[in-house]
Amino acid sequence: GPDWAQNEARGSNYGLLSTVGMGDWTLRGGAFRSTVDTPRAFNILYLKTTQDGEADRQIVFEADRRFASTSGELRLSRQLVEGDRLHQVHLMARGRMQDRRYGANQRIDIGPGRIDEKIDVPEPDFAPGLQTTDEVRQATAGLGYEGRWRGVGELSLGIQRTFYEKTVVRPSGALPVTKASPWLFNGTVSILAGDDLVFYGGYSKGLEESPVAPPVAVNRGDAPPAIITEQKDAGLRYALTDSLSLVAGVFDVAKPYFSLDPDRMFRQL
Repeated sequence: GPDWAQNEARGSNYGLLSTVGMGDWTLRGGAFRSTVDTPRAFNILYLKTTQDGEADRQIVFEADRRFASTSGELRLSRQLVEGDRLHQVHLMARGRMQDRRYGANQRIDIGPGRIDEKIDVPEPDFAPGLQTTDEVRQATAGLGYEGRWRGVGELSLGIQRTFYEKTVVRPSGALPVTKASPWLFNGTVSILAGDDLVFYGGYSKGLEESPVAPPVAVNRGDAPPAIITEQKDAGLRYALTDSLSLVAGVFDVAKPYFSLDPDRMFRQL
């Protein structure tokens, strides 16, 4: 790209963790803040590239992009010992606020040229338009159990209810608010089949933020609603020696798939 197409970005991450013990009870907490500010962002595109190395060249400029997230969690745990069995119960609450500002892209058509030649054109007068904002608010409460039985195995179970809301406001107007309040589950089990062999299996269901449309998409910057994901896994661990183990496993992850369609629209396929 040209010498003036220099990206600028500043990011920061900070947080606090704390643990308080009270006999059989333990209270843990954490709070975190993450920001990324991008005053200038350039993407150099080579479209309709031929075998001879010719392409239509474009520069996409975006100004004043911002991402900010604040999140936190509190977890209260109690531990009980019953002979060879250890029980732990967890009560959890967490929340997050995510704010994004993006868009106002300007696309500059440089014209045809070779992909291996430097683009040497003067910097144009950029006039970015209005931006899109989106907000995510999510609160989750959950209950978990962990059990360990010496010489037998381990069991972990969890249930959560999450409340998710996403608001997107484009320059053309606000989109419908996306809301979801699914129940989420997870569980794992491991069984000791001998001194050296352990079998394990697990299942989890979660809510995951969707990827954002890339700059090459016609709806670049769009953020689809959150998606439900599922994962199943199972396997074994065999101790060959005191310091070397063999692990073999299978897993299956299922989630909606987002990518570009033939018209370069970023959507669920």
